[in-house]
Amino acid sequence: MITNKELLAIAIKQLGNTGSKYRKYVGVGGSWCDMFVFWLFDANGCGSLLTWTKNQRYYCPSSIEWCKKNLAMIPPYWAMECDLVYYDWDRNGRPNHIGIVEKNWTNQKIHAIEGNTSGGKVARKDRKNYIQAVFRPHFKPSVTLKNKSLSIDGVCGNQTVAGIQRALKILGYYKGSIDGILGRKTMMALQAWAGCKQDAQFGPKTAKAIQKKLSIKQDGDFYIASTKALQKWVNAIAYQKKSASKPATTPKVNAKAQAAVNWGRKIIKSGKYKYKKWNNKKKNTKLCPICHPGSGNGWNCIGFVSACFYHGAGVKDVTCSCSGIGTDSFFTKVTLASWQKRNGKNWTMITNGGSKGGADIPASKLLAGDVLICYDAKGKFKHIAIFSGNGKIIESTKTRTPNVGERTYKDLCGRHHVTRAFRYIG
Repeated sequence: MITNKELLAIAIKQLGNTGSKYRKYVGVGGSWCDMFVFWLFDANGCGSLLTWTKNQRYYCPSSIEWCKKNLAMIPPYWAMECDLVYYDWDRNGRPNHIGIVEKNWTNQKIHAIEGNTSGGKVARKDRKNYIQAVFRPHFKPSVTLKNKSLSIDGVCGNQTVAGIQRALKILGYYKGSIDGILGRKTMMALQAWAGCKQDAQFGPKTAKAIQKKLSIKQDGDFYIASTKALQKWVNAIAYQKKSASKPATTPKVNAKAQAAVNWGRKIIKSGKYKYKKWNNKKKNTKLCPICHPGSGNGWNCIGFVSACFYHGAGVKDVTCSCSGIGTDSFFTKVTLASWQKRNGKNWTMITNGGSKGGADIPASKLLAGDVLICYDAKGKFKHIAIFSGNGKIIESTKTRTPNVGERTYKDLCGRHHVTRAFRYIG
């Protein structure tokens, strides 16, 4: 099969043609913009990429439905050679026209080659308005994919797509191969990471969800600044720099940190305890049920983590209560210095390298016993848990059943931004 660039060269040779050639190929008369696109793919060795039925070959409202079911819809800014672009002159959700992209989006315009335009010919068109959707056929990359950090250029080509796939695979959202093809599986994995509807249709809602995850302006447009932010996130997850002077070593789990995890799992296995909100106004509700059996049968999220280290690991610098290891306001402004002042000097901090409301810390950077601090997109504290190893966490939360349980790190990242962690090293 030829590449998208080779197919584009064939399209350029059609400039100036009238519709008779393409109508004859499809076998019907009438409007022929769809027929031109179908002929381009089907007659030139790319028919497997565009398996339209007969009515889809000459009717835009039918062909776009095929695209929605079989291809990923991408932001117009990401458009590249031989992507399909639909136009809706009436703005009623039913496309009137189709073309193929000739070159990347510039000046907020799609540069396309279209049939049945400019007096009934194949012609170049630059359009800013009436763009309904852009779809990406599954061409194999025309460049050799390299396993290296991305250039922060704001261009979502095959290399950037491969980087997105690699990062999402590390985080457990993508199960496919690293092929640089922006298909439905890749798009839905990106949407799953962003926490929005997984329909492979990149519209304003998907744009805002990804922008929120990246802690950038949430305007629903995905232009160069947003694409650069996504590329920086990919580099942080998929292409972390390794020391050239020393061989990489896997840190060992601290014995006391592991003891905290083991104790938490024992509590979970007992099935006796649940989430209990701290309420100052009620007697004993801020006390640990192990230390004070009369206080109830559970902890809030902070109290559970505090109890794991106090009872399970014997870390006496941590106060055992439902605000022992910290309070909501403490975590919102927490630093390593403030953490060590409250919980002892035997701790270090792991971050995502960015804002509190930004990208999640990769699971590969965490060890069993790491205390995970969770925020919303604005950096406000929301939750605390313990990484228990092998992609799992232990926690007390009212949003899951059982309240006190062990769940996946992926599940936690789907609820919050896990951007700070503290590791016991004593």
